[in-house]
Amino acid sequence: MKNPRFSRFETIARRLVEGSFARLFGRPLEQEIATKLAHAVEDSQQNGRLADDYLIQLHPADLVTVQAQNAGLAGELVSYIHQLAKQSGLRLAQSPSVVLKANAALRRQTVQVEATHTPQLLLEETAVSSREQINKAVAQAVQQKDAFLVLNGRSHVMLNKPVMNIGRLPENDIVIDLPTVSRKHAQLRWRYGRFILYDLSRRGRTKVNGRRVKEHLLQSGDVISLSDVLLIYNEGHAQATPRSASRETADQITLIKPPRRDES
Repeated sequence: MKNPRFSRFETIARRLVEGSFARLFGRPLEQEIATKLAHAVEDSQQNGRLADDYLIQLHPADLVTVQAQNAGLAGELVSYIHQLAKQSGLRLAQSPSVVLKANAALRRQTVQVEATHTPQLLLEETAVSSREQINKAVAQAVQQKDAFLVLNGRSHVMLNKPVMNIGRLPENDIVIDLPTVSRKHAQLRWRYGRFILYDLSRRGRTKVNGRRVKEHLLQSGDVISLSDVLLIYNEGHAQATPRSASRETADQITLIKPPRRDES
């Protein structure tokens, strides 16, 4: 008697083959690939985790045929595995890889699928390495931007981190100790190679160039108003002096604690 879970898995695989993947698996050989791949996915479970790498072997002539009919077959098979896992409630530790390979020892219309697991330790090391590489790349991009805020019309505070908070509380990266400034008033966040200003005040007391904003992609020379406090955003010390408010208004800015440098 078949395992009920396996029968359910076969039902899900058949539904996918006849439904959203019908175009991909419309011919007998592709249907055989789908069936053998589904069996390999189901059989690959180890401690609740599915295999990460799948090698599909075909007769050389069959491989030429399926690749001519669909050059992106491997990528679509990856999507098929994702759907199998999702609808079956199974877990993928990472996005799987699918490789199609010719094997002259196989008969025509025959499919062999091998599933292998990436060792868990290697997965963890890869994840840590990827995070470190991303953090390093972001930190370098922020430094190269050479962005800063002008305070009091003369003081500069460098924006040297991808996320910087501005407000009255001491734990903010830039502290403005004035009653008109909210405890957590605004945030500067690095996204897509630029700094974006986000309003965190409850009453919408953040403006850029005189217009109230909830979020704003900053450009050199933008005048940021936090209630009655003005900051000027700029990039690159070699650039010309940005447009600014009058000296009288700018002198109302209170100095501020410079950004902490204990974060990368």
